[in-house]
Amino acid sequence: DRARASAGPLALGTTTYVGGLIVGLSMGLIVMLLGCYYFLADGRSMIASLTLLTPLDSKHVEKLLAEFGNLTRAVVLSMFLAALAQGLLAGIGYLFVGLDSIFLLTLLTMLFAMLPLVGETAVWGGAALWLYFIDDRPGAAIGLAIYCAVVVSLADNLIKPLVLQERSNMHPLPA
Repeated sequence: DRARASAGPLALGTTTYVGGLIVGLSMGLIVMLLGCYYFLADGRSMIASLTLLTPLDSKHVEKLLAEFGNLTRAVVLSMFLAALAQGLLAGIGYLFVGLDSIFLLTLLTMLFAMLPLVGETAVWGGAALWLYFIDDRPGAAIGLAIYCAVVVSLADNLIKPLVLQERSNMHPLPA
């Protein structure tokens, strides 16, 4: 009876939080889609307007814009390649510890690897917790966690600087 009494406010709080999260994400998605549309539709005229407002000579502005474009493409490519590598490496770990749904976990790891801070750790960490608490396989859980913390997480720190240095002539330290 006490569990029911405390479950009601907890469910309401969770529903409110999830509802607010969904509204916030939806609004962010709408703003992003509108921004992308207008940048794609009117990007050239926006750049031309900004070029007129800068005190630099137009040839310098064009060179800066070209460099910015190269750097942006390099950052996006490095992010995708690192996420792909991290997902595949984590998939190998999932295979060795005998998890089910390896393809789904690998795909989720690739997707989450593109998120800053938590990234792929949310997926392989959840998988390790599942192995430890639900499957009652602490050895596999600890092995997966160590492998992913060392190999998978550090792959990001190797791939991104290499791609950025190659594509944009950027030194690996700031990359």
